[in-house]
Amino acid sequence: FYSPRCKYCTKQMEILEGFARKWGWGENIRLVDARANHDIASRFGVQVTPDLWIVGNMGDDENDGTNVLSMRLGTGLITISEIEDGLMRAYYEWFEGKNYERPEMVEELVKPEEVIKQLQLQQQKQQQ
Repeated sequence: FYSPRCKYCTKQMEILEGFARKWGWGENIRLVDARANHDIASRFGVQVTPDLWIVGNMGDDENDGTNVLSMRLGTGLITISEIEDGLMRAYYEWFEGKNYERPEMVEELVKPEEVIKQLQLQQQKQQQ
């Protein structure tokens, strides 16, 4: 969510453009003018801009919103690494570590030693 006159929003858009170039996500980023779309902004609890969210359609075939998940990534200026961290939080919360359509992003974001640690913990839980 952004506001056209917000100087921080202009800077956040530059950061989002860098993120989109890095991950090839240009078509996945939507900008929503919080003032022009007050009803949507209110639904998400937006009070300041910029306010970044990840919204995922998890097979909402009926288009009724029942399988749409959302998570706030942050308000105010957030960096590319903070966006990536937020996406990882959403990934683990929504998918519980299962594969999804962009596994290469997960592989690049998660440090190898962390993957090994998580796999070891999963194996220990399965053995119990």
